[in-house]
Amino acid sequence: MKEAERPLVREELEDLLIPYHQVVQNNIEAVEGSIVIDWGSYSPQNSLAFDGMHTSKSEPVPLLQTDDVHLYTRLERDAPRLWKMIQTHDYLLNEIADLGSQINSLLEPAVKRYLEDHSLLSEFDEGGIRTLNGAILKQIDQYGDQHEHAEIWSEHRDELCRILDEVAADEYEELQEEIDRYRTHCGELPEELVERRVSLQNEYSIPVEDEEEPVEFV
Repeated sequence: MKEAERPLVREELEDLLIPYHQVVQNNIEAVEGSIVIDWGSYSPQNSLAFDGMHTSKSEPVPLLQTDDVHLYTRLERDAPRLWKMIQTHDYLLNEIADLGSQINSLLEPAVKRYLEDHSLLSEFDEGGIRTLNGAILKQIDQYGDQHEHAEIWSEHRDELCRILDEVAADEYEELQEEIDRYRTHCGELPEELVERRVSLQNEYSIPVEDEEEPVEFV
């Protein structure tokens, strides 16, 4: 019986447990450096799938992949706690994305009004507005010296950042809380993945050296 299950177990190891561990570690690095993430436009659905692909460490990537559905059925049956944690990982990313979108929808009209009141709106196209909203959400100190709006940001930064407190203070606080929850969850998930991996390797006598290399991240 165990010999017959070995191919499926190996598939779970190589396509799920090992790469998921890598992805979670990658996501932790992305969130810890989240000053570069524009949470206002972040969308897990638009993130690259990691299966067989290189992904950057600039944004967190969801775990659930449609090609692995048959493995999820097995995981739900044999490791329900781990399965729930994987689902929670992606749920939290969606919550963060939804909050970022809410904040952006509140922030953008207020920012446009401010720019119009200061005769600056004509200086920005839609892309420039999105970049400005992201700068406000991230509370950056300055644009790059060569950026076309560096001087405007330098002169108006404090007033623009104050808009966030005026129109979306509660949502922004909730966003920070959800990001903290996600950090905590990502701190716990790798241990569960490793525990499941080691358990399967021991039960089915699959040595570490027989595993394929995990997905490479850049």
